[in-house]
Amino acid sequence: MAISDTQLKTLLLKSKVLGDKTIAEALITAQNYNIPLQDALIEKGAISDQKLGQLIANFLKVPFVELSKTVIPEDIFNVVPERIARKHKIVAFDLDNKNIKLGMVDPSDNEIAEMVAKKISRKPVVYLATETDIDTTLQMYRRDLQDMVSELVEEEVADVNNLTNDAPIIKIVDLIITHAYRDKASDIHIEPEEENVLVRFRIDGILHDVLHIDKSLHSSVIT
Repeated sequence: MAISDTQLKTLLLKSKVLGDKTIAEALITAQNYNIPLQDALIEKGAISDQKLGQLIANFLKVPFVELSKTVIPEDIFNVVPERIARKHKIVAFDLDNKNIKLGMVDPSDNEIAEMVAKKISRKPVVYLATETDIDTTLQMYRRDLQDMVSELVEEEVADVNNLTNDAPIIKIVDLIITHAYRDKASDIHIEPEEENVLVRFRIDGILHDVLHIDKSLHSSVIT
């Protein structure tokens, strides 16, 4: 977290963005559920994630970025390995000949910013990004699994003469297990829905949607 609950409370009161009563109620919620004040404020709908992030960025005197609304070239996005991006809440979103721009939950973490920049011989330019925004953006890392499974399913459905011993479902399960192991997932959840089969990984106690399989294709490759 970029600032403490005490600092955030003072900032909100000083800026007069929220009233005393709203802040007091959010503090009680934060204490009762053992969550940060900013999470309690957002969950209660007292302030938007974007507006709160901008407010904190102004307080810290760093630029603010909404990563999920930014077009990030894949080669730049992948400068930060997924494991590092998730652990340190950091996303590379732009670079030029001299600098690399980094969205971070904690812009004061100079060590990780310098490490990433040194990797490609650039200087880090740090922006504040909210944790929710970074988590949303990091879902881009999941596209490889979705694309691989979709391509596999389509190939198997199209190839009606394919009589190989390895059923498509076995290949799909192998892919899912491989990605779960790579992501250090503690659980794999496979949840049937009305139109899709949803696969979710539990990583660091949080469930992440990682794959949707259309049931019409799903049934044709499993039978």
